Amino acid sequence: MSESSQSALSKNLIITINSTAYFMLAYIFVITLINFISMVIAKVFYGLDGTLYHYGFDLLRQDFEWSVDSVFLIFFLGVVFAVIFAVWFHFMYKSTRKGSGHFKLFLLWAYLISYTIFFGDIVFGAFLNYMPGAFFNYMFIPMVFRIIIGILGLIALFVVGHYSAKNILISLNMYLRKASIAQIETYLYPQVVYPFIIGNILIFILKIPYQAKFEYIDTLVLLSMVIIIFTVFFRMDKLHSIQFTRHRDSFKLKRIPVIASVVAILLFRFVLGMGLSI
Repeated sequence: MSESSQSALSKNLIITINSTAYFMLAYIFVITLINFISMVIAKVFYGLDGTLYHYGFDLLRQDFEWSVDSVFLIFFLGVVFAVIFAVWFHFMYKSTRKGSGHFKLFLLWAYLISYTIFFGDIVFGAFLNYMPGAFFNYMFIPMVFRIIIGILGLIALFVVGHYSAKNILISLNMYLRKASIAQIETYLYPQVVYPFIIGNILIFILKIPYQAKFEYIDTLVLLSMVIIIFTVFFRMDKLHSIQFTRHRDSFKLKRIPVIASVVAILLFRFVLGMGLSI
């Protein structure tokens, strides 16, 4: 099908499927790696056995006495790796974003998801006993300071969105020869918004029947990416149109990431569904 004969619906569907595939690949990779690192820290430093699942991880902590160090290392330092990965993926994306290849979508989603996990955990942990919140509770940090920490986490999500607007705009060079600000919103929805919505629905379904294991806080953390997306749309009007190196618009379904995402989803749900012990 030539580009000229493709309908707007067809173009949007192709963009949505491609981006959703990379969203799921990035989420599965990032969340599995972060949880695995937290378990390794617990095992190496404190000899705690654990099991990694698709919805999180469990530690076998019978007769284990928690200390400031153990709570910090397992529940806070593990999350810190999320921002380390975010910076790394962000740097890799900026190094490859001008190319018309589609793998950069994995890097884009990976850094957005990593930032969201870190700052989202900070925001919700400031008020709830979740990940860094366990450390805040153990240190008896006064609520006034926790409110400040939560506000700083929210501000950080806005900052990430502010500086991600151009990155997301440039990501459309895998389809377009020119990103015109006057028309760009049409393509932002299938590139960012629809994959975000579909991805979150899929992740929630994958966690059934353990979606309430952490009282839905993990779901709310990932949903906090809506702040980043909102800021991107607000920022987009202030950017300039960009001429890409592509000679003509081209909308093609990327079969490899779609197949890879289906395989990753099945492995994530059914292999980690049985648990991976270390």
